[in-house]
Amino acid sequence: MSRMTSRLPLLVLCGSLFAGALTSAAAPRSVGKTVVTGAVMLNPAAPVCYPGEPCSKPARGFTLEFSQRAPVRRVTTNDQGRYRVLLRPGIYRVSSPGGKAVGNGLNPKRIKVPAQARATRNFTYDVGIR
Repeated sequence: MSRMTSRLPLLVLCGSLFAGALTSAAAPRSVGKTVVTGAVMLNPAAPVCYPGEPCSKPARGFTLEFSQRAPVRRVTTNDQGRYRVLLRPGIYRVSSPGGKAVGNGLNPKRIKVPAQARATRNFTYDVGIR
């Protein structure tokens, strides 16, 4: 047996370990945080909606609270009703502190944050205008 033939299994093993290390480094880490972005829309945004005119509008300066057992993160929307927050993967209750809606309020009230780099979760807020 030549020296090269006897080293072949060692080279194959080292190559496999290196390839495995590269694959696991590229995989998302479930212990990391996910960038969650989205928008909050007021709907309806007026007592009377007319054909051809939008009946919803961005919820500017709207506070969202993401919680599991205790409050975790609060974020406020910008002028376009958009938000951005870093959250660990899991199931979150979402509320609007101080929001006293006569209607259905915030929807959805629960979201799932996946173990990935980014996720989009949009919300509507029904203030009960009818």
